Amino acid sequence: MSINLYTQPGVYQMTWIEMKPDVAMRYEVDHRNEAVALYFGSNDEWVINIGHDNLDQLLQLATAAKRELSNPPPDRHGPQAERP
Repeated sequence: MSINLYTQPGVYQMTWIEMKPDVAMRYEVDHRNEAVALYFGSNDEWVINIGHDNLDQLLQLATAAKRELSNPPPDRHGPQAERP
């Protein structure tokens, strides 16, 4: 998994992280502040602190990306490609 955050209003970290499929992940919920901490790595090497609304946006984005990744477009250059 790769996450790339650019310096933009409301985003406070610029980093590039690539994770193998077996990277340890966990979370903690902070009900008082309506936020969660998402931990990545066996020693929590990388953490995302994210509020409720932004977590919803992240889930929607990830769901759309996973759906698109699971349904690749047809190969336009392969043997089954349509010819004009």
